[in-house]
This record gives sequence, structure tokens and C-alpha cells, in this order.
Amino acid sequence: MKQTAKEFMASISVDKALYNEEIIASMAHARMLQLNDLITEEECEQMVDALGKILDDIEQGKVKF
Repeated sequence: MKQTAKEFMASISVDKALYNEEIIASMAHARMLQLNDLITEEECEQMVDALGKILDDIEQGKVKF
């Protein structure tokens, strides 16, 4: 296995530990973008909904790290 692949895979344990915080932060970021008129309210809701579905999938065991 190449060193770059090993380095990428080494962060998976951190991703697994922090997925909840990362997704919540991404939701907040989408809301900030909308509040600053950088994306529309509809785009914001689409992003937040998609992130919520990803979070649900992880918590239901549908995503394997």
C-alpha cells in the first residue's frame, strides 16, 4: 500500500470519533452562508436536510468507516 493511502486511512479513526460534531458544524456553516446571503434559504435547507440524512445513516449503521 502506498504511503499516501496509509496516511489517508490513518485519519478514519478521527473521522469516526468526530462525525457528529463535523456534521453539526457543517449545518451551522450552511446556515451562516444563508444568513449572509451567499446561498438561498432553499439551498440551505437542502444542505441541512442532506447532512441530517447522512447523520441518520451513520447512526443507523448504514455507513461503515
